[in-house]
Amino acid sequence: MPNVLQDTRWEPYVPEWVRWLVKNRSRNTAISYEPRVRKVLGRVGKDDLRDITYRDVEGCLSVLDAEDEGWQPNTRNGYVAALRSFWKYAIDKHDLDECGVRDIGRKLDSLSFETVLREKVQHPPLTKSEFLRIVEWAESHGDSDWALAARFKWTGLCRIEDVWSLRWSQLNLGPNPTANYKKPSKHGHDLVKLLDPVLARRLRGLKALQQPSPEDPVFGRAGESDDGPYRDRFNHRFKVYAACAGIGKYVHAHLIRASARSHAESEKADPRFLDRQGGWSVRAASDAYSRYDPEMWREQVRHVALD
Repeated sequence: MPNVLQDTRWEPYVPEWVRWLVKNRSRNTAISYEPRVRKVLGRVGKDDLRDITYRDVEGCLSVLDAEDEGWQPNTRNGYVAALRSFWKYAIDKHDLDECGVRDIGRKLDSLSFETVLREKVQHPPLTKSEFLRIVEWAESHGDSDWALAARFKWTGLCRIEDVWSLRWSQLNLGPNPTANYKKPSKHGHDLVKLLDPVLARRLRGLKALQQPSPEDPVFGRAGESDDGPYRDRFNHRFKVYAACAGIGKYVHAHLIRASARSHAESEKADPRFLDRQGGWSVRAASDAYSRYDPEMWREQVRHVALD
C-alpha cells in the first residue's frame, strides 16, 4: 500500500539530492544541476511530484529554449541530465514510485552525440605567441596576478576550477616543481601536474610577496564558496587584455586549456603525458593498472612551458 504520509513535494528533496551529488558525484555537478532542476520545476508550477507530467516538463523545456533564442544541443542535454538525476534519486533513494510518482526524467530524450558535435561551435585555438602577447600585455599593465594564473592554467592544462581551488599547500616549488591535487575538479584522484622551473620561480616570487598561510588560495579569493565569481573575473580580464593586445579571436577560460593541448600536440608531445597533466579520464581500463612516478614525464614539460 502507498505510504500516504510520505512527502511527495519536489522542493524538500532538492537539498538532499544536492548533498548526495556532492558526496557521490562531484561538487561541480551539483552546482550545475541544481539551478536547472529548480528552474524547470519552478516554472512548471506544481508542488507535488505526483501531479507533474511528461508534457509539463517537455513543454517547459521548449519554452525555455525559445526564450533563450535557441539552445545549443549541450544545453538541452545538460537540462535533461539534471532532471534525470533528480527523478532517479527520488525514485531510487526514497521509493517515491510507491507513492504514485512517475519517473519523468527517464522519458526525456537527450540529443545524440553526433548532433552535439555537428552543432558545437569550435573556436580556433590561440597560438603560443598569441597567448604570450596577451599575458605579457597584462603583466606590463600591472595585472601580474591574472597573468600568473593564466600561465599556470596553460602549463597545467587546467580547468578553471583547478586554478581557483589551488592552495599553497598543494604546491611543491623545489627543484622538481609540481602542483598536487588529492581530488581534482573532475576525474580520478592524486593528480600531479608537473611545472617548469620558470613558472615555479614566478610562484615563489608571489609567495615571498604575500607570505601566505598553507591553506590560503593561490589565485582565488578567501571566502569564495565556488569558482563562479573567479571564472567571471578571469574571463572579463581575458577578453579585455586580448583586445588590448590586438588578438581578435574569441577567448574564454576553457580556450587556454584547448590551445595549450593543441600546441603541445603540434610539438609531438606524448598524449599519455597530456592526459595525465590535464586530468583527462584514462583511455582504457588497462591504464588504471599502470603504476608510475610522475617524474618520468619531466622532460615532456617543455611542450607546455611558456618560457
